[in-house]
Amino acid sequence: MALDPRPFGQAFTGDALYFRDPVGERIEGRTSVSWTWDRLLRLCGLFDVFDYGDSAIEILEQFRDSLAGHCAVDEAIDLSTPLVAGHCRRRLGS
Repeated sequence: MALDPRPFGQAFTGDALYFRDPVGERIEGRTSVSWTWDRLLRLCGLFDVFDYGDSAIEILEQFRDSLAGHCAVDEAIDLSTPLVAGHCRRRLGS
């Protein structure tokens, strides 16, 4: 195996993005963060921007009761669900 002849540089680079998991924290009974409805919706928005729609949907479903008075939860789930053959989830009958 030959060594790399370059005197400097990185072999690999990468980016990482970390989010808190309010669903996991709720299941484990941790209460270090107060998950208010506005924090939950902001986190759902960030998940959607970074293409983690499944995580946004999990939050919307798990915290449905807390969010119901502040947003249309079913509509938010539909907006976070990728289109299948040009149709949203509700139109497919699921």
